[in-house]
Amino acid sequence: MKRFITSLLLLAAIIVPGALTPQAMGQGNQQPYALEDAINTPVIKDRKARNSILSYQNSAKEELTSMSSSFRSVDGGILGITVATARDGEVIVISIPAELLFEPNSPDLSDEASRILRQYTSLMRVPDFYRMVLAMHHDNSGSRQYAESLTQKRVNSVYDWFATHTSPRFISYYACGNEMPAVDNNSILNRRFNRRLEIYLVPGEAMIEQGKKGNLR
Repeated sequence: MKRFITSLLLLAAIIVPGALTPQAMGQGNQQPYALEDAINTPVIKDRKARNSILSYQNSAKEELTSMSSSFRSVDGGILGITVATARDGEVIVISIPAELLFEPNSPDLSDEASRILRQYTSLMRVPDFYRMVLAMHHDNSGSRQYAESLTQKRVNSVYDWFATHTSPRFISYYACGNEMPAVDNNSILNRRFNRRLEIYLVPGEAMIEQGKKGNLR
């Protein structure tokens, strides 16, 4: 991960401050896009940039996987942080079990949550290199209204934590309730899997521009 962070710092020195005119992210509970649109924006049209980004994101995925491997659930490590890709490899998806961040039914971040989330603050050092999209999910236990309320409070807590520890300018957040299960809610273990925070790392305009120039390493 040290090599990955070093490359971000080098890019910060390359990019001229103020040269970017990003689309503003939402504030409060209102977002300018649906979650799917946030994950799919911006579109990478340049072939050279896309190939460079695919290679960069694959390396970043491997390093993030290694970095997150020590965080496991207390029941023998059945649950842990997973790192995958979406959008045909362009976007990194970090999935964190809610029980690693929150006590049961609580919207307040645990002490362990700070240790987990702190790993990802360096990713936002370069303006619009990544666009971070936070999506909080719940299982099908309780009412739909309860799931919506809890995921809203929880994602607000995560956003507020990032806003305190890094620039929130390119961070958006969504409460998904119980509408998007990762697996069927047909067992206790599966419901634990579905209670999760997803962090999408979407290439921003700064990454795309550096990909066009061949500066991604």
